[in-house]
Amino acid sequence: MKNIPSNATIVLVHAAWADASSWSAVIGPLLKAGVKVIAAQIPMTSLSDDVAALKVALERAGAGPILLVSHSYSGAVITALESDDRVRGLAYVAAMPPAEGETVGDLFFREPPHEKAPHLEPDSHGLLWMSEEGMKNAVAHRATAEQNSIATAAQRPIAMKCLGEAIRTPSWRTKPSWYLLAEEDRMFSPKTQHFVAERMGAEVRSHNVDHAPQISAPATVVEFLLEAADALLTVDLLAANHQIDNKEHDMTTYQHATIQGHKIFYREAGSTTNPTIVLLHGFPSSSHMFRELIPLLASHFHVVAPDYLGFGYSDAPAATDFQYTFDNITAQIEELLFTTLGLKKFSIYVQDYGAPVGFRIASRHPEAIEGIVVQNGNAYVEGISAAFEPLQPFWATRNEETEKAPRSLLTKQTTIFQYTHGAKNVAAVSPDSYTFDQALLDRPGNDAIQLELLHNYPSNVALYDAWHEYFRKHQPRTLIVWGQNDPFFIVPGAQAFLRDLPKAELHLIDGGHFLLEEHNELVAGKIIGFLGRGQKTDAGK
Repeated sequence: MKNIPSNATIVLVHAAWADASSWSAVIGPLLKAGVKVIAAQIPMTSLSDDVAALKVALERAGAGPILLVSHSYSGAVITALESDDRVRGLAYVAAMPPAEGETVGDLFFREPPHEKAPHLEPDSHGLLWMSEEGMKNAVAHRATAEQNSIATAAQRPIAMKCLGEAIRTPSWRTKPSWYLLAEEDRMFSPKTQHFVAERMGAEVRSHNVDHAPQISAPATVVEFLLEAADALLTVDLLAANHQIDNKEHDMTTYQHATIQGHKIFYREAGSTTNPTIVLLHGFPSSSHMFRELIPLLASHFHVVAPDYLGFGYSDAPAATDFQYTFDNITAQIEELLFTTLGLKKFSIYVQDYGAPVGFRIASRHPEAIEGIVVQNGNAYVEGISAAFEPLQPFWATRNEETEKAPRSLLTKQTTIFQYTHGAKNVAAVSPDSYTFDQALLDRPGNDAIQLELLHNYPSNVALYDAWHEYFRKHQPRTLIVWGQNDPFFIVPGAQAFLRDLPKAELHLIDGGHFLLEEHNELVAGKIIGFLGRGQKTDAGK
């Protein structure tokens, strides 16, 4: 636990038929290990009441990173908690984490009860109590008789209402999770535990313990929590502090490569002994959009950020001399990555146009992709907003009249709109961004280049099904950081990824289409934390 930050807190939430004292045998060793601990008390009068009580307990935790820990029923409580940026990870001890629209009852009764599980009936107040017989035969059958007697005497009942309240947005969709699977559980089926842990994409530790290992096998729980805290809180500390080494190889360099007779510009930073991440820009920008992200990633990754042909500092042959299609600009980036740079494995960051480029590469070379970061990069029809409606006539029949709509996308007014609309704080958006982009859009002949690509955009939609098949078959590790106020690619498009990538991590962030202009450090932290978990340390080449 040498890497757990000194300001970190482990917050323990108790189960039904228990109170905070049920964690007593775990709290002591955690405190001796130097970790701050809070054991939250919840009333178990309703799921909403319990979430409210947890929020109050979290007020005591301070500003440092938090590992939120649940047991049994309280898995639903931490799952229902609204986003709290201090919570870096979730730990479930034989716990119940429902999905959207599910209840605790749905999970509890998903499998037939164990033969020794007690039959429970509410009392006249609608409360469920656990008998001493049920405690010793099913809840904690590996605990001592004295431990079970104390647990029975100290228990708090749970209201029936707690079992029937559905989850809206599960926190495990956006937070990394660990799961301690109790193989000898007689209260909550180990088969269902396997199911929920796999559904969450959790890091799983299976042990031959009963339903209440914090009582019967506390050392196992302590070891599990320290390991989870070391993994989840350490990487976040590294990301949050952004400890950028001042080594020469972390500096951004500016390169050109000749690809198929044309110069392709790319920014490069970080040691080639680190895992590689390729940053793929959107319209109307270039690798310039990553100018502040690259230094934050460079001490952790080998970073490559190319400009497509016709964008940024890459060559821009006339539209009459080069066929500007997404297939063709992708082919050039493929040659840069695989042939010129000799990359074998890498992650990709895709935004806007970067998505059709990146997903073409990923679906053609699935063995090369170590991870995907999606930032307002669309792959689902649900993500296409009404802002695209004026382009339909242009896509159907291209002529001078129908070109008026796409030409409006090339104006200074629209470029500024793309950067500022939906921004949480417009004053945080540097004018360098849209001024630089507009200067390149206004180059003679560039309008023809952009019109060619805009006219070719439906070729991307035609590939959606193929990309979905790639997602389903290969299940690439995927982090989604989405500006939720984007007027072009809307939130349902972000959520749609979870259909084919159920283990993806989704973060909806209060920002617009060019999220990095405001949330550069936040996104960098998410990338470092996500790709750093289980990331191989061998070189990308």
